[in-house]
Amino acid sequence: MPNTRILIVEDEPIIAADLQDRLEQLGYTVVGSLDTGEAALQWVRAVSP
Repeated sequence: MPNTRILIVEDEPIIAADLQDRLEQLGYTVVGSLDTGEAALQWVRAVSP
């Protein structure tokens, strides 16, 4: 699990922040947080995580 990297896609900032906190407490690495699926696809294409 420690090597698992997660991109959060959530349009509610409070929920996204809560998800990030919880995931990081569980040992996951959150690589970013975006608010739309389209933005996430663009980010994945650009960064190739």
